[in-house]
Parts: sequence; structure tokens; C-alpha cells
Amino acid sequence: MKNKLLALAFLSTISINAQAYSIDGDINDWINQPTGSSSDWNPTFPGVAYTVEDNDSYVWSRGKQRYDAEAIYVDSDADNIYVAVVTGRSFNKDYYPAGDLAFDFGNNGSFEYGVVVRSDSGNTDVNSAYNGGIGNQGEVYSVSDWNVGIWDDDGNHVGVGKGTQAHPTTVQAGSIIGNASLAYTELLYNGSVPGQLGENGGKHFLIEAQISKSLFDLMGLGDSFTVHWAMGCANDVISTTIDIDGDIVNVPEPSTLMVLLIGLSGFLFQGRKVRI
Repeated sequence: MKNKLLALAFLSTISINAQAYSIDGDINDWINQPTGSSSDWNPTFPGVAYTVEDNDSYVWSRGKQRYDAEAIYVDSDADNIYVAVVTGRSFNKDYYPAGDLAFDFGNNGSFEYGVVVRSDSGNTDVNSAYNGGIGNQGEVYSVSDWNVGIWDDDGNHVGVGKGTQAHPTTVQAGSIIGNASLAYTELLYNGSVPGQLGENGGKHFLIEAQISKSLFDLMGLGDSFTVHWAMGCANDVISTTIDIDGDIVNVPEPSTLMVLLIGLSGFLFQGRKVRI
């Protein structure tokens, strides 16, 4: 009986951890129930690459919460890359709109790929605060040029489209290579807006994406990559780095899961035979 209970407990653990990320604007896949403390930002599963910068009182000396890049989470399995970005930047802002997800394979500052977070507004003037880049939400680009914000590497205001290439904002030019599943909504937890997330107040929005690894040409691009995000002005930026082949999502591959289930079923059956 004891062995059976242990096996059932193990099966229960597998079923919990086997829940893949749902791209729905609900952050319950990434963190536990928010309580209004700094620990809210800790990821549910160990091994998830993440960066937290929950600071709405100082964002390049201006903007505060509405330009805040608060947290980024990145995970991967054998087939997909999963990304979640928490920001104070609303999805319905056309003035310095939300930027795209930028991918730097090899971590050399090149940002070879981008995922469009918000469909473009038709304004592609690189010197306009209303430039939302190109493409439709969820499109994945092999990027030849990025738009940038209004700050240089030293934090000096240099004007729209003249900022640092170290912090790309939206895709300016490139070729579409596929589509990702992407949601950009007001942040929810279990279907409801949480009372407070982290130590600071303010409204939060969630960018959540699932991108197939098959879209990327990973040959010769190194064994790790960085995912970066900023809004159109780059008043705040955030990024994190993860191994390409880390496969650190706590989701067993289907074949592995089946082997475990079959093995445990045999174990339970064998236990019954012994008791007979």
C-alpha cells in the first residue's frame, strides 16, 4: 500500500509539471499567486531564466509605471521557446508603442530575430514616436535592421531613432520566417486582475509567446541566447539569457512520460501479485 501511495504521488507530480505554458495573458503558468511582495516575481519552476526590475518610481527619470519593464521570463523545451514579459506599457498605446521581442543568439549584440508584439500602425518613419515597426502580431522575422529608442549608451537624450543599437525596439526591416503564438493583454492571474503584483502598485500588462525552435537557424550561433524587450522610446529595457539546449521547462517529453507511466503501472501490478 505504501509503495502504491508513493507511485500515485509521483504520478500526481508528473501531471502537475506536465502542464505546458498557455499563451493567454494569464501569468499563472509562470509565478505563484501574487501577495504584494517582492517574492511574487519568483518563477514557479526552478531553472527558468528570468530578470526582475520592478521599479516604477524611476525609469530613466521619467515615465514611471507606464514605461516600466518589470520582469522577463524565458523557458524552453525540445521544440519551443517560451517568453513572458511583464510591463506597465499598455497594448493600446500608439505613442512610443510596445516594442518587439528581440533574440540575440550567441550574445554578441546582433539580435538576429524578432517577434512582432503589436501589429504595426502603418507609420514606419524611424524618426517618429508613432513608429510601431513592421509586421503583424506574432510574425517572426529574420531581422536586417532594428528601430531604436531615444537614448544613447550613456543615457543621453539623442532623439527618436538615434538611440543605442544595444537596445532595439521594433523590427524596421527583415524577412518573415514564420509565426509565433503571442498574446498581449492586461495581466491576469487565474482569470482575474491581481490586487497587487510585487511591492509597487500600478497596472500591469503581459506579453506571452511560444516560438518554435524550427524557425531559427541555430547553426554557428552559439549555445545560448538573450531575449530583450523595450517600448518604442526605450525608457526602460529588460533582458535575460538562457541556454539553447537547456530544455529546462519542467515538462517531460511525451515519450519519457509514457515510459514512466508504463513503468509505474508495471510496478503497481507487480505489487498486487506479491500480495496474492
